[in-house]
Amino acid sequence: MDDMKRGVMNPGSRGEDSPAVRRAGVVAGLGAVVVAAAVLLVAPRVHAAEALDARTRSVFEAHCLDCHSTEKHKGDLDLEHLVRSSTGATEAKVWQQVIEQVSLGEMPPKDRPVMDAKSREQLMSGVRSQLNRWARLNAGDIVLERRDGED
Repeated sequence: MDDMKRGVMNPGSRGEDSPAVRRAGVVAGLGAVVVAAAVLLVAPRVHAAEALDARTRSVFEAHCLDCHSTEKHKGDLDLEHLVRSSTGATEAKVWQQVIEQVSLGEMPPKDRPVMDAKSREQLMSGVRSQLNRWARLNAGDIVLERRDGED
């Protein structure tokens, strides 16, 4: 039986398990990692989705933007830029908060006009559609978030 079949390598041999072949594999593997990391850093973090539909936008304008506009942004929440542009389509966390606040009846607040059931359903449906589009467009994406000393 030759040395290759027994797993014994002679010095200077060019077999599959030689140190030179292993080093080349490690270097190639590291190169692939560097390329993948560069692609992730250069690629956009999320794909843009479509802007909200007109009916959902009108509900936001009637019930939300008096308080949560670019000008006022009560609670540090500016829905105006999200509602009126397609760039807001990628703000999944904000949209999830909107769904939570509206479904719990916390928004609109008691001192504001009541949102009827049809408007509430339109808003919820429009935001869910937005989140679903975002999820489909970004399925499988890896998003690396930078942490600045937060633990």
